[in-house]
Amino acid sequence: MDSIHTSTVVFVFFGVVVTMCIVGLLVQRMRHRRKHKALINSKERYLWALESSTDGLWDWDIPSDTVFYSERLREILGVPLEECPCPMAAFRSRIHPEDSGAVWTAIERHLSERIPFTVEYRLQTKSGTYVWVLTRGQAIWDPAGNAVRMSGWMQDITDSKRAEVNLQTALSEIKELKEKLEAERAYLQDEIKSVYNHENIIGQSDEINYVLYKVEQIAATDTTVLVLGETGTGKELVARAVHNLSRRKDRALVKINCATLPPALIESELFGHEKGAFTGAHAKQLGRFEIADGATLFMDEIGELPLELQPKLLRVIQDGEFERLGSSQQSKST
Repeated sequence: MDSIHTSTVVFVFFGVVVTMCIVGLLVQRMRHRRKHKALINSKERYLWALESSTDGLWDWDIPSDTVFYSERLREILGVPLEECPCPMAAFRSRIHPEDSGAVWTAIERHLSERIPFTVEYRLQTKSGTYVWVLTRGQAIWDPAGNAVRMSGWMQDITDSKRAEVNLQTALSEIKELKEKLEAERAYLQDEIKSVYNHENIIGQSDEINYVLYKVEQIAATDTTVLVLGETGTGKELVARAVHNLSRRKDRALVKINCATLPPALIESELFGHEKGAFTGAHAKQLGRFEIADGATLFMDEIGELPLELQPKLLRVIQDGEFERLGSSQQSKST
C-alpha cells in the first residue's frame, strides 16, 4: 500500500513538472512572438521613415570598405540599385577634386577626436554633373577602440548654393557699380567747378567752322578721336564739344593729363590695380578706362606716354580690353 502511494505521489509530481514546463514554453513562445512582431513593426517604421525622408542616408562598413546608399541618396546621385553597395574608393571618386581634401580631413579628424562632423561639398552624379550636398556623419567604435562603422545623412543643397552664388555675384556687381559711380561722382564734382560747352568755342573763320562741322559728324559715332594741336589751342574744348553732342553726354567726361603722371603710376592710373599689386596698393582702384566705361575719356598730351605702354594702350583702344595690375582677368571698356 505504501509503495502504491509513493508511486502515485511521484507520478503526480512528475505530471506537475511537465505541465509547468509546457506552460513555460508556451509563455516563452508568446513573448518571442511579441518581440518578433515588435521587431517587424520597428523595421517597417524604420523603412517607412527611410523611404519618406527627403535626405539621403549612407552607411559605411569600414572593415569591408563598402558604402550603402539609401533610395533617396541613389535618387540624388542617379545611381542604380545594382551599383550599391559600392567600395569607398568609388564614393570618393565622386567628390569634386577641389573639395576632396577638406572632406577627408573632416572624416579623419572625426575618427581621431570622435566629434560628429558636418561638411559641405560637391558630388558627381551619374550624368557627370555636380550637386552640392550637406553631410553629417557619426562613427561607431568596437570595444577595442577601432572604428567599425560610420553612418550619416546627406542633404541636396544645390538650389540654396546656387542662390548663394547668385547673391554673391549680385553683391559683387553692386560693389563694382558703386565704386564706378563714386569715381564718376568725383569727376562730376570737378565738372561743376568749370562748366564748358559748345558755345565756348568762339570764332567765325572757315577753319573754326570746319572744326565744328567735323565735331558734329564725329559726335554721332562711337569711335576714337584724335585731336591735334599745340598747347593752348583748345583741344579740350573740342573734346568737350564732341562729348556734349554724343550719346554719352549724360555721363562724365573723364580727363587725364598724361604729361603730369609719374612714370611709375601711369599704368595704374590708366588701367587700375588690385589690392597688393605693388607696394602701397592697400586697396583695389579702378583705372580711368574703367571709370569712363560708357562715358568719354579725354587723354591730354598722349604723346608723352612711354613707348612700352603703347601696345597696351593700342589694345584697349582697338578691342576695348585691358587687365588691372595684379589681375589676370580681362576687363572691358566701351
